[in-house]
Amino acid sequence: MSYIILVVIILIIFHIFIHKKKLYLLPEKNNNPIILIRKKKIKYMNGAAKCIFYQKEDLDILENEVMKSNYKEFEVKINNSYYNFNVSTIDKNSYNLYGKNITKLKETEKKLEITSKIFEISKDGILILDENFVIIAVNDAFTKISLFTEEEYIGKKIWDTTGLLERKEEFKNILKALLKLDYWEGETWFRKKTKEIYNVYLKIKIIRRNKKIINYIISIEDITYLNKIEQRTNFIKNYDLLTGLHNRNFIIEKVEKYFAENKKIYLLYLDIDNFKKVNDSLNYKAGDKILNDLSEYLKSCVNSSDELGRLEGDKFVLLYEEKDYNEKEILDKLYKIFKLPFKTYENPFLDEVKDVYLNFSLGIAYSENSNKSAFDLVKNAEIAMYDSKVDKKNSFRNYEKLKNRDLIKEVELESDLRKAIENDEFIVYYQPQIMIPEEKILGMEALIRWQSPKRGFVNPGGFIEFAEKSGLIVEIGEIVFEKSCKFFKELMENGRKDLLLSVNLSPLQFDDIDLIDKIMSIVEKYNIPTNKIKLEITESLIMKDMDNNIKKMEELKSLGFKFSMDDFGTGYSSLSYLKNFPLDFLKIDQSFIRNLRDDESDKNLVKAILDIGKIFKLGVIAEGVETKEQLEFLKGIGVTEIQGYYYSKPISDTEFIKFLEKE
Repeated sequence: MSYIILVVIILIIFHIFIHKKKLYLLPEKNNNPIILIRKKKIKYMNGAAKCIFYQKEDLDILENEVMKSNYKEFEVKINNSYYNFNVSTIDKNSYNLYGKNITKLKETEKKLEITSKIFEISKDGILILDENFVIIAVNDAFTKISLFTEEEYIGKKIWDTTGLLERKEEFKNILKALLKLDYWEGETWFRKKTKEIYNVYLKIKIIRRNKKIINYIISIEDITYLNKIEQRTNFIKNYDLLTGLHNRNFIIEKVEKYFAENKKIYLLYLDIDNFKKVNDSLNYKAGDKILNDLSEYLKSCVNSSDELGRLEGDKFVLLYEEKDYNEKEILDKLYKIFKLPFKTYENPFLDEVKDVYLNFSLGIAYSENSNKSAFDLVKNAEIAMYDSKVDKKNSFRNYEKLKNRDLIKEVELESDLRKAIENDEFIVYYQPQIMIPEEKILGMEALIRWQSPKRGFVNPGGFIEFAEKSGLIVEIGEIVFEKSCKFFKELMENGRKDLLLSVNLSPLQFDDIDLIDKIMSIVEKYNIPTNKIKLEITESLIMKDMDNNIKKMEELKSLGFKFSMDDFGTGYSSLSYLKNFPLDFLKIDQSFIRNLRDDESDKNLVKAILDIGKIFKLGVIAEGVETKEQLEFLKGIGVTEIQGYYYSKPISDTEFIKFLEKE
């Protein structure tokens, strides 16, 4: 019996030992940190805890957090990881800490916090729906767009407050595409609380859990303003802002469409004669009123299938399909329009109506004679219109019956020059100006050239005279001035601050009331000292309106510019006038230099011009010097500055730089 009792006792002791060993081993198998603290000191850490708190400073952080928590639940951050510890009391001096890694939970909380902020501050409206399309959250941006309050949204179906059910078919298509890809975006429209429609760009994302839909996230951007801008842009692209008629762009596209459909058409190009005088004598508002009234009257000349447009200024186009074209009927209507006076106001602030009688010139072109080109058709009608101006008022001309082929060439040249301005086809060449006998480069004259893709390389003689006649010389002159100043700036930056730049001014440029502002704007843009620029003008320019032109010259002189009289000796050459001109240089015309060898009178003229320069204390430069003989003669009489092929022809900017390097 005693033996049995002894065996039982041994078995009980063994069982207790094994059980305690299992309890001791249990924390080691746990992947979460377990720590025993007794009398405020760490007495035990399992393997997971040792992997975390392996540095002394980490243990210090842990002990500090335990003390701060007063042995209650706490969180601690170690090596960018977060842990939550629950505290279990063993006795008044002993505690077990059971930890858990909550880093992922923290990251999720942070993401949720960021998402919440985005939800609050987003400029786009955001709606969150449950699986049944019930609104469960809405941000401030959406309430501001729609004018509904948050309370009016929450608990409602999406279609209750947006007007989606008004477009059931569209909604079905959106939903079908959404369920297929879990995402949809596109343009649609919603209704505001005020029933006003607004355009939106909609993005919808489905949120699923275990393949089951739990939420719909909807982002809404109000694009009403963008659509209005787009509509405005499209209007500007195709319509004239003053009259509301179709513009050049639309007419060209319409003609091209007719050509693509093999339709035969007539294009009528109408121009008001001397309309500039209306603007000059009255005012631009009066002119605009006439253009608007004429636009309304011209609508009576076209049917719904025809087109009416304003190309520019006082130039209109009427476009007809062949089947609708009745020349006599159209002309009768035009004669009737222009027979009566146009009513306008001489003073826009007074109700004094003024009658203005106008005449028109009309050109007619038929599509079968335009090589199926919209631009050719418009150009042909324009040529015919200009040809009609040689006749009496209110006349017209068919392009097919034109006899004035010189006019055709002029209109084509004008068209090409306008394209050259638009496409930057003009280039500037430079001819060196030399001081003799030192052969030192004093400066250069800027001379225009035209690199035309259609006509090739064109010298000034091929277009300058017509540019003057057409008025395009003003724009061309500005191009030359700007390009030459830009190049001159480069030369100055590379150390050639000793040079002078000579630029020609045409009579029309000089007449421009904005000339001084334009010149100063370019000079200031490139930071060029005004005393480095020599403006070359002709005698005929000054004599045209001497008092005003001298006044303008004096104003430019006061700003620092120098003046040179170009081609001196070919015009008036009156000494009584010359003394009144604020000049710095005289330029001997090349026609006198060319005949120095054989013409004694030319020699005497050159000597006389040199003497005039000395009398008036003006510099004298001889242009067109081509031979050694001419050079020696000029040296002999005391000319110190020359320009001509003897030293260099006009050359490009890169060649001019090389020329300077040889000095």
